Order: sequence, then C-alpha cells, then structure tokens
Amino acid sequence: MNKPARALTLIVLVAIMLVAGIAATPAQLAAPGQPTVVATANAGELQMSWNPVPGAQHYTVGYASPDEMDRMAAAGRNRLDAFYYATIGAENTSHTFTGLEPETVYWVTVGAHSQRFGATDLVWASQHAVATTAGQHGDGFCPITGLPIPEGGYLGVGDTATFGKYSITIQEVETPESVILTRSDRTKYDSEAPPGRRWLRIYMHLENAGDSKITLTRGKDSVLDTDAGNAFSWSSERTVESGETHDTSLLFDIPQDATTAVWAVRPFTSESGDNAPQLFSISIPTAEQTVVFGDLNWSSARVQTRIAQYIVEKGYGYATDARFGATLPLFQGLRGGDVHVLMELWLPNQEAAWSAGLEAGQVYSPGEGLGKDWQSAFVIPAYLQEQYPELDSVEDLKNSQYKQLFAIAETGGKARLASCPIDWRCESVNAAQIRGYGLSDHVHIVNPADGAALNADLSDAYERREPWLGYQWGTNGPTLLLDLVRLEEPAYSDECWATTMACAHEDSTILIAANHNLPGKAPDVAEMLGKWDFAVDPVYKGIVRWQDANQDADVNATAIWWLNNNADTWEQWVTDEAAASIRAALAAGEIPDGWPDQ
Repeated sequence: MNKPARALTLIVLVAIMLVAGIAATPAQLAAPGQPTVVATANAGELQMSWNPVPGAQHYTVGYASPDEMDRMAAAGRNRLDAFYYATIGAENTSHTFTGLEPETVYWVTVGAHSQRFGATDLVWASQHAVATTAGQHGDGFCPITGLPIPEGGYLGVGDTATFGKYSITIQEVETPESVILTRSDRTKYDSEAPPGRRWLRIYMHLENAGDSKITLTRGKDSVLDTDAGNAFSWSSERTVESGETHDTSLLFDIPQDATTAVWAVRPFTSESGDNAPQLFSISIPTAEQTVVFGDLNWSSARVQTRIAQYIVEKGYGYATDARFGATLPLFQGLRGGDVHVLMELWLPNQEAAWSAGLEAGQVYSPGEGLGKDWQSAFVIPAYLQEQYPELDSVEDLKNSQYKQLFAIAETGGKARLASCPIDWRCESVNAAQIRGYGLSDHVHIVNPADGAALNADLSDAYERREPWLGYQWGTNGPTLLLDLVRLEEPAYSDECWATTMACAHEDSTILIAANHNLPGKAPDVAEMLGKWDFAVDPVYKGIVRWQDANQDADVNATAIWWLNNNADTWEQWVTDEAAASIRAALAAGEIPDGWPDQ
C-alpha cells in the first residue's frame, strides 16, 4: 500500500464505502455510522477507522485518485479498477494509508465481507468524509487545512479570488435546516443533514474571461475543512463557458459543532494562471446544540429523562429531544450518535450490547443512575405466603397444591406466571430459567403487552387479594408500594448462568449510558451526569409514593413536582449558574420544549 511521497501537503477527499457480506438477506445488514478519518503526525499519511461489522471475517481497504479513476473510465474500464486493495483481518477496525502522493485527491474505501475469496452476494452502503493530512503547520500555514496561507491572507465573504482570467466571489453563506436533493431517478426530496452534521451552502459568482471553459471540480479544485473536523461536498462540479459568468452554489455537510470553515480553491486549467490555492475563511454561526435522550419505555427511566431534560434545557441552555423506544433500538441509536444519553442501561441484561459498544469506542458511562437493583421471575404477594408459609421456593411450584393456586382455565392446570413483554431481554431469560428449573410442565408463561400491563396485572390481583406469580424488579412502582416476597432460588453463579440458568438473576447495575462524543458536544452536561445520584431509596421511592397519591399526574408533572421539592438533591449535580436558571424557570412555570406530548 506504500507509494513514494513527493511533497509535504496532501488534500484528501475520502468516500468510505462499507461492503458487507450477508448470509441471508440484505435487510440483516446495517451501515456504519459516520466514519472517522484523521491525519497522522507524518505527512503523506491518512488514518481511517470504522465501526465493526457483525459477522465480518475480513475487511478490504483501498485507495485511488480521481485522475486514475478518470483514466480507467476513458479506457472503457470500471473506475473501481483504479483502486489499490489489501485484505486485513476482522480484528482490525482502522487502517493507515502511507506513502500517498501529496497535492493529490484520493478516494478511500473499506469493505467488510464474510469470506476471504469468492464473496459475490454483497451489499454496499456509503459514508463520506473529507480530511487533510497533518502536512505543514505553524507560522504561515492554515491550522485547519495545513496549506500555506496566501501572501494576501485569507479571503472572506464578499471577497474575490482571481486566477488569471478566472475569478470566484463568495456572495453569501447559509446553514439551512434542510435542503432539496435529487435522487438517481431525478426525483427531488427534502433532506435534513446526516446525524451529528449540518448543512453549509456557499453562494458564489464565477467569471470566465478566457478563451476556453473552466470547470471547478469537487476535491480536485475545491476542498473545504472545518475546525471541528471533516466536511463533505454534495456538489460535484461547476463549469463556466468562455466569456460567461455564472451564479451558483456549493453544498457541504459539516460537523454540528463547527464554527470556522476554510475553503481551499484553485482551478487547474491552462488559462487559470497561478495555481496556488486561495483560502476563504468562513465564520459559521454556532448551531443550537440538541442533546437527544432515549425515552425508554418504563417509569423510572422516563421520570429521570424528564428531569434531566429540564436541567439540560433550563440550566445549561441546550435544546433537548426525547425518542421513545425499547432498550436495544435506542442503544443502537446511542452507538451511532442519533441518541446521546440513556438514563438507564441495565447490566447484565444488556451486557453483550454494552461490551460491543465499549469495544468499538462508541459509548461510555458517566456514572450510575439508580445504582443497584434486583429482579426475579418468581415474586408473590406477602399475604399469600402468610397464608401458605411453606410456599417459599421455586421448587414448591412443582407441588400440585401450590401450582393450583395460580392456575386459571386457560393454563391447563399449570401455574400462571406473568413474565416480561416480548421485547424485553428478561422475557427469554425467564423462559430459560423455567426450563432450567424443570418447571415447563408446571408453569404457563404469559407475556404482557408492556410494563404498564404487567404492573396492572399485579396491582389488580393485589387489590383483590388474589394469588399472583410473576416478574418484578426492585425499582418498579408496585415493588416499592406493595408488600411482595421473592421465592427462594439457588444463588447466582457465572457457571450456572452460562449453562442451565437454574439460579437467581445476578443483581443489576443500572448505568447512565452516553455516546462517546457527548463530552465534546456538551461537556457541562457530561459533567452534570457524572454527579447524578438517583438512588432507589430514598429518591425514587419518594417519587413512586407521590405518584401513587397523585394518580392523575403524568410523568411531566412528576418531574416538575420533584424539581420543585428536591432542590437540595439536584443542586449538588449542577453549577451555581445552572441552579439559578433552573430555579427561575420553575418559578415562571416553564417546561422544556423537548418534552414529548403525553
């Protein structure tokens, strides 16, 4: 992969394309998130990293310059024939290209496939970025692009760059919320910027007083970089015929946090005169930062999310959003950057997903939210055990006397057990435990539609003082309000859990999970979450008791009540300035714009 370097500065246009081999259907594949492309400390090197692809056995990496691709096309060959390729093992998720020619644009590709040779059933997806190598820095060089600063200095909006008989004037710059794009079938559609990015459109006036047309080509003649990282151009080329003028625009997507962009432009034509690049420095208005929370579908997580949104919006001035869903879909969003914070992630329930996200460097935990908790599929009301004191173990469910306590007409003589909703991890775990204990012939599993249905099932039986058997956990509302008993189970062990699962659940650790970019995107929010302390007892237990006494109050009203009455707790998490802003917002009756409708 090495080629001799001939100078110091390298401008690189990178198109990262994921190629994934599939075992069944393309729908099983997921494209990676925005890739990372960075310059190394050595000139002529570029390091690319990507998300691991489940099921990949090998990765193929390669590069080509647009000139080489054009030569292939002119010869009637596929442009992809211009790529230099190498195959590396699936344990790698980064690669450094060395010996790249300076003053040259490159397309770089990475593909994942399930076999080393003969992989024909492939699905392509693409991600894009633009990077500039470390090249030259220090006095006289642009810190963003690494290119020499022209003798006349940077140009700005309203200025003109002249190249012989050709000139470019930037007229205006905007950062629209959405833009109109064109599909391959020429139909148009309205599009927001990719996650974590925003649009930048540069309006310009082009003049050509020469004798031949001049073309401004993406990457070859025009590269834009920002102080926050990579940019990508959505405009391929702009042509001005001899003796004509042309008003046009270029569209880029840039990092959300970018405040300065430098556009390096130098048209390569026989009549363009001095080919030294001119640098336009563009000040970009700071975008309103939005912190996106995963709105998990159970009570303790939703209350914490609303409280956190209030603090983040009213205390720190960020916009917030809450996206409702179950743990795994929201966690995938967290890994990819579409979601920034989950206020609860339960381990070991989500250990596999969490470990994969950590290994890929996509997530981290600012701290623990609720802390520790228990869970069990074999919970009964205390009044029932008082009536049947010998009913104290899962083994007792094999006794026909006790089994009949929980049997109903639909269970065929088996004990009815209210387990977890089918989209919860504990649904499959509970079923495995029942098999492991040899209870399949004694217990009939019922799966409620959601957590609220499970709670209602228990509460209704408890109110009527009827027998009830099922799944509960220590932080759940009914558990904190009702007198419940866990049937005895063998103690948890790693060996048991890896084989039969005929033992108790391991006590859970409940983390706050965040996207790895949160400290850079919102450092004050990350710091606040690191101080978050929402212990089950007394903090959350007090909330549940208040909700029980105020059953008409929704989760938003609960958050407002808690903030108004527990300033001594939340003020320990925030700065003095944020605390003053939150108190003022509460006094004025303000609610966050990002709270979803109930």
